[in-house]
Amino acid sequence: CANCRKTILLANRQLHEAHCVRNYKLCEFCGKLCELSTFDEHMEQQRGTMSILIDALAAGDAGRVRSALDHCPEIIHWRDGEREQSLLHAVAAVAADRWDMHALITAMIELGAEVNGRDSLGWTPLHAAAKAGSAGAVGTLISSGADVSASNLLGSTALEVCVGEDVRAGLLMAGAELP
Repeated sequence: CANCRKTILLANRQLHEAHCVRNYKLCEFCGKLCELSTFDEHMEQQRGTMSILIDALAAGDAGRVRSALDHCPEIIHWRDGEREQSLLHAVAAVAADRWDMHALITAMIELGAEVNGRDSLGWTPLHAAAKAGSAGAVGTLISSGADVSASNLLGSTALEVCVGEDVRAGLLMAGAELP
């Protein structure tokens, strides 16, 4: 069937396809076959909200955020209401040294997330990753064009807020300067 991608006997194909197209839709992002009446609900559930995605990140569920990005790429431009942090800030802050989070950072940047975007306190995603002590996320952000000399509203750079010697070494190797 062209709609649900199931193998149908030739004798039943025409009837099946007529019924299937009228009642079901295949999600192009995740491949789930949904009833037409619930398709919009499926898309909304997969997309989620900023708070749902931040909760998923806190629980270490990079797959949930990736699924949301697949279903709704414009979420990379969402900001939370409190500090105006982007989703990239949130991922960078919890990335630790997990390859799936680093891959998520790369995917978000490829989709158009602002690698040097700032929150209401002037923090960039690089600041968030450095503060979290994630050398891998710091490296991923730097290789994607993060500005190592960017200062927040208090004048602090990522090097000044970083945690861990490996993060510090990575920032220094990328050209960050000590105050």
